[in-house]
Amino acid sequence: DKYDLRWAQSDQEVHDAFKVLREGEDFEGLDIETTGLSLIANEIVGVTICPNTTISYYFPIAHLYEKNVNLDVFLQEFRELCKLKKFVGHNLPFDWGFISYKWGIDFEIGGDSQVSAYICDQNRAESGRLGLKHLMGEIFNTPPLELTEDLGLTDFSLVQKDDALLYAAPDSIHSLMLYKHFKP
Repeated sequence: DKYDLRWAQSDQEVHDAFKVLREGEDFEGLDIETTGLSLIANEIVGVTICPNTTISYYFPIAHLYEKNVNLDVFLQEFRELCKLKKFVGHNLPFDWGFISYKWGIDFEIGGDSQVSAYICDQNRAESGRLGLKHLMGEIFNTPPLELTEDLGLTDFSLVQKDDALLYAAPDSIHSLMLYKHFKP
C-alpha cells in the first residue's frame, strides 16, 4: 500500500513510464526477474525500474500467461535511459550480466546494496543475511512475498500479473532504499 506499483505493457504505457524515469534522480533502482540463474539457458521474464522510493514500473518481457511489452519499443527506451542514468540494485552484476548477454546493452552500475551490506557487516555473508528480502525485513521491517514459499512457483514466467507486480516491482524500490541506507 505504501508504493505506487505500475504494470507497463502497451507501447504508450512503456513510453509514458520511460518519460517519468528520465525525469527521476540520477540513480534509479533496477531489478530483473528470470527463469533461472544461467545466462545461457534462462531468459529475462521482467524488468522493474524505479525513479525513487515510491514508484516502480514493471515491464513484462516473457510471461507465459500475460501480454508482454513490445520488446523493440522497450529496448529502444531502455537503451536511451542507460545513457542518462546510473542504476542501483541488489547483486546488480547478475542483472547486468543478463542484460548485457541477452540484449547487448551496457549500463553504469551506480551502487549495489548487497555489496554495501557486506562492507558494513561482513558477518552477514557467513550467516546468509545478504539477500534483498532478508535485509528489507531486518532493516525496514518489511515482510516480502517469497516466490517459492508464498506463490508456490520457481519459474517467474508462470507468475500472474498481480502476483508479479507485488513480488517484483518493490525490488527496485527496496534496492534503492537499501542503497540510500548503507550509503553513509
